Amino acid sequence: MNVASSFIDPRIASPLRIIVALAVASVLFFSHPLALLLLVCLMAVINPTNDFKWLFLVSACALFMILNVSRLVDGDMLFYVRVQEYMSQKPLYALLDKQELQTISNTYRVTEVGFYAPLWLMSLVIPDAKTAIAVAATLGIYIPTFVGLALIGKCENWSKGAILMAALFTFFAGINFVQSTHLIRQYISSAFLFYAFALFIAKRNRWAVVSALAACTIHNGTAPLLVMVVGVCWLFRRREGKRMGLLGFMVRGLLALALMASMMVVIPIVQGEFFKEDIPNIHLVHFVVVGVFLVIAQFAIQMQHLGFRSLYYGRLAFLAIFIVSLGFFLIGLPLFALRYFAYLEWLYGLMVGGVMFALFRNRPALRVFSRFAVSLAAAAILLGRINASEWQYGPGNNNLLSWDFFEVAELVAR
Repeated sequence: MNVASSFIDPRIASPLRIIVALAVASVLFFSHPLALLLLVCLMAVINPTNDFKWLFLVSACALFMILNVSRLVDGDMLFYVRVQEYMSQKPLYALLDKQELQTISNTYRVTEVGFYAPLWLMSLVIPDAKTAIAVAATLGIYIPTFVGLALIGKCENWSKGAILMAALFTFFAGINFVQSTHLIRQYISSAFLFYAFALFIAKRNRWAVVSALAACTIHNGTAPLLVMVVGVCWLFRRREGKRMGLLGFMVRGLLALALMASMMVVIPIVQGEFFKEDIPNIHLVHFVVVGVFLVIAQFAIQMQHLGFRSLYYGRLAFLAIFIVSLGFFLIGLPLFALRYFAYLEWLYGLMVGGVMFALFRNRPALRVFSRFAVSLAAAAILLGRINASEWQYGPGNNNLLSWDFFEVAELVAR
């Protein structure tokens, strides 16, 4: 057998492809390991097999874990590090000592044991407080989110490619945790709340309640939002075979607005914050862009006649949270506006998945290309955020694609 024919023989060509792929991966791993992790995530969208699905999750978590370990310790992160260092030398029941812990962190609440107890357990495995918090936050944010999206895809028969594209968009363009040293409890709580939403879509209501309660014990501020969203979704719940009349729609709309207004009144009273504070991270243009995105998503989903429960209740929740956040912004409470605006980050990927669901249905090549293009845009958003960050990541620069193996190893070993 000559050399030319050997490349045609599939028995030889297949192992050869594997060898070449491993060789290229090895070179990338030692020269640009984070670029390799990013590439694996993008390749999962093109080749959405079960193996690539879990490889995507592992690669994405590894990428975000390295970024979270390497970023600046500032804001709320300082308080969590101090609490973690204190708790690493104490028994678990010390979490009940509210007065002592509030001298370390004035935001400490015993009712948020769902956040602090896992950190105490993490301190038994990872002594360094900063690393323990980064690892716990990464796993607590991205794993429930991914499992929730996978559950939605399974119960509603979404294709693996569509779910992986939605997951990649949510991870890279939606969730903006890598640029925040605040809202750590809220981000983890939001992930568990999204998982509760997925369980509700899958009609596993008891487990949905458990996950929602866990979200509230991680961050108490999730509780009023949960009540409001559940109330709005109940008012506009889907009834098979029944259409809502104009009068019924108006009554339900007024009740929903009253529920949102009640939430906007209660939260500042409970938090004890009524003053206006200059928050540079949220502006009117954010609401305009997201509002346009919601209108486009609504139009595209309606045009495709998609009857998925996830998209119906997801859009309801999106609109309710958007209105509350915008309301806080308009009355001069931008801090609350920013906090509740962040909850929308878990729904962007789901909306994009709905918009792209039936696109190029009869042209598989174009469908794969369009999903890859959206994923590539999401990756570009992540890289842009990191490059524009106020602090430096890693070995003295924010261009994570240029980090080599030794720089990453030194960073992780700190």
